Amino acid sequence: MERGEFAGLSAVVTGASRGIGRAIALRLQAGGVRVAVLARDKKALSEFRRALVCPCDVADPAQLSEAIAKVDQAFGQVHLLVNNAAFGGPLHDLESTDDAEWARYLATNVTAPFQLCRHYLPMMKKQSFGRIVNVSSVLGLAGGLQSAAYAATKHALVGLTRSLALEAAPFGVTVNALCPGFIDTTMTRGRQDEALAAIPARRFGSPEEVAEFAAMLCRRESGYINGAAVTIDGALLAGLNPA
Repeated sequence: MERGEFAGLSAVVTGASRGIGRAIALRLQAGGVRVAVLARDKKALSEFRRALVCPCDVADPAQLSEAIAKVDQAFGQVHLLVNNAAFGGPLHDLESTDDAEWARYLATNVTAPFQLCRHYLPMMKKQSFGRIVNVSSVLGLAGGLQSAAYAATKHALVGLTRSLALEAAPFGVTVNALCPGFIDTTMTRGRQDEALAAIPARRFGSPEEVAEFAAMLCRRESGYINGAAVTIDGALLAGLNPA
């Protein structure tokens, strides 16, 4: 794909300070998108050039509302929304998940994407164009040991994606989910030894590989891909879900 393919479009990318979110924001910028980057790490966000920097914790409704207002004032219209921010938390059994941790999972992984979609979907419908990409996980399609809370919220994000796609499709708006497997980020580093044997590709994916697929879903020409939950996992789930 050539640079400039997204000229004239504006985007909001959450969790953009590192890993997959950062790679997606940079990829969209390379294609000519005006990008607003949201994340808690103000220092990391300051490294972006030409981006609208909006430091915030998306799990905090007041901070998220402030960031949305800043984006709307600067851009006027938003055409692309990438809900990437996520809370991973430690791996442990369900009985070790307290109410505060559960609430954090919900606030970051489900409520924030819901609030952003609720704000920007009407705008996208009105302009008869929009692309929403929700970054879920392979654990949004399957269970995971010691990952009940994380998997539950990622399943919820896939459900939100598919339902919104039905609402959005008549207006030229698409809503899709990316479901990455093991990607080489700070969240997964240190787990290579235990995970590689389960991955048919025998490697972790890169944030840039996920970003390239996100960019494809954001293209004007991708309007017939809607309500999909696409795995990017080196065939991890292929053997588990042969049907």
